[in-house]
Amino acid sequence: MASKEIQALVLHGPKDLRLETRYLPPPSANELQISIRSTGLCGSDLHYYTYYRNGDIHVREPLVLGHESSGTVTAIGSAVPHGTFSIGDAVALEVGVPCSHEDCEYCNTGYSSPKFSDGPIINGTDTNLKPSNTRYNLCPRLTFRSSAKSFPHYQGTLQTALNHPARYCHKIASPPSFLSPNGTALAKLPSASPLPVSLSLTAASLLEPLSVALHAARRAHLSRGQTVLVFGAGAVGLLCCYVARQRSAGWIVIADIDPGRVNFAVDGGWADQGLILPLRRATATDESLAFARENAENITSPPRREGTVTRPGSLSGTIASTNGTSPYTPLTGTPSPPNAHGWLTDDIELDGDAILSEIVGQVDATFECTGQESCVQTSIYATKAGGKVMLVGMGTPVQTLPLGAAALREVDLLGVFRYAATYGEGREMVVRAQEGSGGMVLRPEAVMAKRFKGCNGVSGDWSGSGIERGRNKIPDIESLVTHRFKGLEQAQEAFRMAARTKDDDGRLVLKVMVELD
Repeated sequence: MASKEIQALVLHGPKDLRLETRYLPPPSANELQISIRSTGLCGSDLHYYTYYRNGDIHVREPLVLGHESSGTVTAIGSAVPHGTFSIGDAVALEVGVPCSHEDCEYCNTGYSSPKFSDGPIINGTDTNLKPSNTRYNLCPRLTFRSSAKSFPHYQGTLQTALNHPARYCHKIASPPSFLSPNGTALAKLPSASPLPVSLSLTAASLLEPLSVALHAARRAHLSRGQTVLVFGAGAVGLLCCYVARQRSAGWIVIADIDPGRVNFAVDGGWADQGLILPLRRATATDESLAFARENAENITSPPRREGTVTRPGSLSGTIASTNGTSPYTPLTGTPSPPNAHGWLTDDIELDGDAILSEIVGQVDATFECTGQESCVQTSIYATKAGGKVMLVGMGTPVQTLPLGAAALREVDLLGVFRYAATYGEGREMVVRAQEGSGGMVLRPEAVMAKRFKGCNGVSGDWSGSGIERGRNKIPDIESLVTHRFKGLEQAQEAFRMAARTKDDDGRLVLKVMVELD
């Protein structure tokens, strides 16, 4: 097999993207050659595009961006086990490739055999792997597509084809191909697969950011009925809500400074309640911590009925019900007491002063997806004793935090760096949601009984369907994709769109996708 000509979108400097012709050799023995079909643009891609660096990591050679990708198999290396992949298979690419050396403690942790290469691959999943304790994402020699951390850089996926290790290609479907009603390419899963529905190439690309959320939920030991707080209503924050929904969280609150994103999260069923954070900047540490505690008090106030958005203020702050007609419903309304929203039972009486004295620290798990100091501070205050704060966002590298408030209550601060062994479970999550067999959902009354005083006699009830509109619905993961651009020629416009919060028509910008034929 000879080398073939491909097209690649190459970054040469800040906002300097060039479409170039390159030559791709045949796949090596353990690789697959993949025709790239769909790539989502990530925040790190945007940083590289805008500044030619990402934080302290500077680009040192021309770099192809993109790492949230899927495609189809066009060639198979000679050493790939027979029958594991076929020409035309649709795959999602896991783009972080560890060293696989036998002496690497991170690459060998979590395998039933000490040798990394042991064990068959079935449908793109390593059967030797135990996802709960593998740590290959921490391998110091790991290379990651579109990242400039390693040198030579591991080139990204905004190119028409590439060769990738078969172990990190996760099969989502097999030919023949079909088209969904919106024109998205689909491929039927083989009848022998345990996943008997179609999965789109768009959804396959979203398995990469979904993996970040899933890895965070694993490290949080997120379980049924727990209350969850998410800071940041961007794609990763919404996917943290998605995983929490699938794991039957009891109540999900999302917080952001952008009203449009908060309304999108609540209207779409990603979260039960939203908080619009104030745009204010503290001039001293004490003031900053006071703001954080105030925000925590608003976030952990007694749950109102689902589908509400709260502006910061008092315990009974301004509430607006999103009516479902538009994800951009204006926030209007008048102050209301916390038990005036209809779903609280008449025999429950809440003492506002008593609640406020205990309210800070009522959230089981907080997923901090912004990296902003004020949000991390609020996360610590809002999380209950023995709870966990998951540091998902990569933001301000040096921060002042109320560690005493964490240490004295054993609130764990846990880092989240990419993911490991998540694609199989992520794929099953998406399929379950499409089939309508998602997680069970705890009724709000049970959450109240578990979290707040004065709720004696209220019992929980589990709903088995998990897929009705409203808080029982698992959202459609593809609704995250708000803008699509066809072909590498339009990628420059795609990056410009990804840098915005709304497009020219006032529509929300969340996930921008570049699709190739």
